[in-house]
Amino acid sequence: MIVFTELALTGMPAGPEPAAIRELAESLDGETARRFRELAARHRLHLVFGFPERRGDEFFSSVILIGPEGEIEGVYRKTHLTGEDRRWASPGREIAVCHSKKLGRVGLLTGHDTNFPEAAGLMSVHRADLVIVVTADAGPERPLPSMQAVAQSAQVYALVSGYGEGSGLYGSDAHEGLDGTKVMPPGEGLAFFRFPTRPAGRWFDQRLLLRSRRTLNYAVLAEGRASADRLV
Repeated sequence: MIVFTELALTGMPAGPEPAAIRELAESLDGETARRFRELAARHRLHLVFGFPERRGDEFFSSVILIGPEGEIEGVYRKTHLTGEDRRWASPGREIAVCHSKKLGRVGLLTGHDTNFPEAAGLMSVHRADLVIVVTADAGPERPLPSMQAVAQSAQVYALVSGYGEGSGLYGSDAHEGLDGTKVMPPGEGLAFFRFPTRPAGRWFDQRLLLRSRRTLNYAVLAEGRASADRLV
């Protein structure tokens, strides 16, 4: 499997007008996805990359997982947008896992999603075997702890690909000997990892994590901005 970054082919927009950014957007059956599907099938591997997607009259910052037969196994449309994202993209409407024939249940996220613990929590609710995070964050101040938190909250490995420090493989729990964190040094480069996507005992940890949650205490999170404002 090869994992590219968020908006890997276009780069992150910085300054262009929304119309110029949207000119780069393509549909799932566009040229970019077609070429990546051909490459995946030719080399018999999985490919993950981010791209600006056009879907009808809407635009999304999307992540796509392509299987080794060239089939699209999953698409995630970024739900938590940055201020720059909101200039040209709409938020996605679902955080779920996709089902890969060889990898199992795979969760797809972007870097900014890791600022929201609920996103990682959903990965365990959906019983992900692996979480892949594509990011454009180039700064060293945030990625490491937030990416580690994704792995720990989901109780699976998190594979992270980005432009700056923080790319690598994050394990779920160093205290129990399940941690396999290997973070790349700053600068451009490639990293190679070999790891099991379904380690023995990991399902038990997910079940235990879910039983430990006190979801009634989280109800305010689903009540919207008005409820949150009352608490201030």
